[in-house]
Amino acid sequence: MKQIQVHLEEAKVDFFFDFGTLLGIIREGHLLNHDLDMDIGVILKPSESETDIRKHMLEVGRLKYVYFLDDVGLVEESYMVNGIKVDVNYYRTSGDRSICYLLYREQAKKYRGDEMNAVELASKRISITKARFIDTDVNVPDNCAEYLETRYGRNWKIPDKNWCYWAGPSARKIPNMAHIQKF
Repeated sequence: MKQIQVHLEEAKVDFFFDFGTLLGIIREGHLLNHDLDMDIGVILKPSESETDIRKHMLEVGRLKYVYFLDDVGLVEESYMVNGIKVDVNYYRTSGDRSICYLLYREQAKKYRGDEMNAVELASKRISITKARFIDTDVNVPDNCAEYLETRYGRNWKIPDKNWCYWAGPSARKIPNMAHIQKF
């Protein structure tokens, strides 16, 4: 976590720890035991592309997967950094909202090899601040409690073993199909 924090800060990337990683930082004060990856949100600047971010991430890790969404483009990448899977979700700004996409597969549905479903996750426009986590300051969304409520609902402070990210309060299923490419 420290390595990524320092590296992306030096590269002047607008990023924050997101999803389960953020929930662990804010709610638990430690990473969630059952969360097997690290989640990062990157707010794309108008002058920046996903390729720019990939260049920085390749300096610390190895690219594993790239996720594309029809009619949107690249929405997520996964890297291996020191044996840990790191998911980088790209946020696009639209007016006063920040939007990212998460992908999933329904168990009862048949898919072509690389296909997945997607949900759009929108929140108020994200600005980044710092939070103290163990022995370092890490990037988190400003007003974390409000942000976490948009992702996990009013009861975000209470662990929920049945949590399903594609059914969260800000998740909106979309008809576009997503595709995964393995490296």
